Amino acid sequence: MSLNEKAERLAKTGAVTSLLVDGDLLSATVEGDTDTWKVHRDPDGWSCTCPAHQLGHKTCSHIGAVALYERWGKVYDAEARARERMARRNGKEISH
Repeated sequence: MSLNEKAERLAKTGAVTSLLVDGDLLSATVEGDTDTWKVHRDPDGWSCTCPAHQLGHKTCSHIGAVALYERWGKVYDAEARARERMARRNGKEISH
């Protein structure tokens, strides 16, 4: 799975939480595959508490997920609610 695919999966499945945006400042929490990470953006750029970012990767999947969610979160949330409604109508459990 590519970095972009993982970022999109995290953004679409509700892994991005506690998103706060104030102008150029942003903070969010991302429930990653192995742990929970804090992502921040300020005028100097993005940062993440994950090992990949700390080892020098400029963009990790968590930063990618937050960037996608900042832009498309309302759409992702609406899609998730629609899936839940359809599952209830069909009497099936929801899977992500």
